[in-house]
Amino acid sequence: MSQPLGKNPPPQTDDEIERLSNNEPSHEQSMIGCDLAGLKEHNSHVSDVPLDAEIQARKKHINDIFGIEEPKLISCPVDALGETLANGVKIISEYVQVPLELAFQSVLASASLATQGQSIVKFDGREYRLSLLLMTIAESGDRKSSSDRLALAPIIEYQKQKLNIWQDDIKSYKTKLESFNEAQKNIKNTIKTETNQEIINKKLSDNEEPKKPLNEIVIISEATIQGIQKSYVDGTPAKGLFTDEGGSFFGGHSMKEENIQQTISLICQLWDGSDISKILSNVENSLYLPRRAFCMHLMLQPIIYNNIAKSSLLKEQGILARFLVKKIISIAGSRLYKGGDVTETRLNQ
Repeated sequence: MSQPLGKNPPPQTDDEIERLSNNEPSHEQSMIGCDLAGLKEHNSHVSDVPLDAEIQARKKHINDIFGIEEPKLISCPVDALGETLANGVKIISEYVQVPLELAFQSVLASASLATQGQSIVKFDGREYRLSLLLMTIAESGDRKSSSDRLALAPIIEYQKQKLNIWQDDIKSYKTKLESFNEAQKNIKNTIKTETNQEIINKKLSDNEEPKKPLNEIVIISEATIQGIQKSYVDGTPAKGLFTDEGGSFFGGHSMKEENIQQTISLICQLWDGSDISKILSNVENSLYLPRRAFCMHLMLQPIIYNNIAKSSLLKEQGILARFLVKKIISIAGSRLYKGGDVTETRLNQ
């Protein structure tokens, strides 16, 4: 018994999908007079329309037959970011002359870096960090680095100021550490003849070891996953990996066969906000890193992404599903020079 028009099941096999994509009629379509080759004869209202409109009419007719809804294109939700971030996206897009989607990715990644160590979202008894993993696919010449650099400008300046202070602090720390070690040596020599344990403990406790100042690097452009993990030991608890050469990450040391499992595992743990613990045979070198935060913005070319997307291991581990991926339609070759210093105008507002 035949099914009513519009209730036909959607194509199930590769052959059916290929037939539809090539506009080849099925046996059922021929039987009901829907031969696509003769669509004009049966539908006079599309007989004199341009080719593009005719193709769209054919697609709509096929979708109506099989009850398939055409996917709706969603515009870049810039205004959903709120006034401050949305203005940043629009200004970067205007002055750098990049698509809104590219500026959107850069601003969203920068916002994640700025807030992930400050706030946690609580929902239904669960806690979620504001850490995001983003991947932007764009051709060479699409001004990927310019977009990220401008979005990160306030954080880059903040990091520069903090690192200047840190360099002075680390010099002071090294001087204090030398004094501490020398004092410890003298105390140990003194207590060799001391029998009162309370006096020994008092001398040792009075010589307090100086605390090493935190390394203020928050923006990482290139590093192994092991290096990133180590940077949390004496560095700030929130960091981000930002690179316009995402291929170097996926093709680098961290993603080699012997390291890829550890890399994926650590990224997923950091993204989830899980505590990082690593027990080694030498207990003194073991790690416990609670509540660290990590975000990423990887920019790469389509040919590199296509190779990454084929990796069965990356798919099975679920790492790609954690990324917000956006492919940018290039506008290279269509730009005209636009003057103005964006860093001294509206972006600072």
